[in-house]
Amino acid sequence: MKNKKLLIAFLIFCNIVALSIFLDLRKERELEVVFFDVGQGDAALIRTEKGHNILIDGGPGKKIIPHLSRELSFWDRRIDLMILSHAHADHLSGLVAVLEKYEVEKVLWNKQPHDSLLYREWEMLLEGVKSKKAYRGQRVDLGNAYLDVLYPVEDYDFSKSLNESSVINRLIHDDGAVLFMGDAYKAQENRLLEWEKKCRDADYGWCRVMEIPSEVLKVGHHGSSTSSDHDFIKKVSPEIALISAGKDNRYGHPHEETMETFEDLGINLHKTFRDGNLRIQFE
Repeated sequence: MKNKKLLIAFLIFCNIVALSIFLDLRKERELEVVFFDVGQGDAALIRTEKGHNILIDGGPGKKIIPHLSRELSFWDRRIDLMILSHAHADHLSGLVAVLEKYEVEKVLWNKQPHDSLLYREWEMLLEGVKSKKAYRGQRVDLGNAYLDVLYPVEDYDFSKSLNESSVINRLIHDDGAVLFMGDAYKAQENRLLEWEKKCRDADYGWCRVMEIPSEVLKVGHHGSSTSSDHDFIKKVSPEIALISAGKDNRYGHPHEETMETFEDLGINLHKTFRDGNLRIQFE
């Protein structure tokens, strides 16, 4: 009798799971971007209308894991594309944790080496994973959207700092665009402005991705004064800008100079340490 009750309970459980999967598959998806509150670091998940999962940076430690568990169904353990902006721990640590727990199909990153135990662990985990160097002009076709790489250039000089080598991405959909700045500095922002101007008079192969205006901006370097040049932010002209930083962090992010820039331009600011996750949906 006891075994019969266990079998019935198991069958009910299986039916519930099967129904949940069926309803989830039938559900119409919208392109969605979720910026996670991971403390002092960056992490964002893009979920496409085709059902693809794209992860840009992973934040510090393993804080991203519970966020992914809430966003992805328990049977969905797949990350179709993982993007690392650069190899500092506040962007890389969470990706190492994800590689250990999820099936990652492809990785896109700048391939700039870094002397750390974490980086060596990252390299080991990438063995057997399709890995490609990110550079200006690349475009990932997401069906009803594109994910472009604006920076760095293909022959980038790796003698510069990790922050200056940050991969800069722009997600484009008919309903708007999202610009992911990594930890890029004002020098890289100015390069983008120069390249965009250059593309008005010429048609280089990479010009197709060299557009800057975006409805949503992931602010560079956690709101540090090293980034967010006034002219650049004015050109991006976002409706909302997100600063991903930890509460009372030791760097003092976001810096007052940066806050004043956004206030002066009348741009709505979302701060993860104050406002939590930010979810953007495209209809």
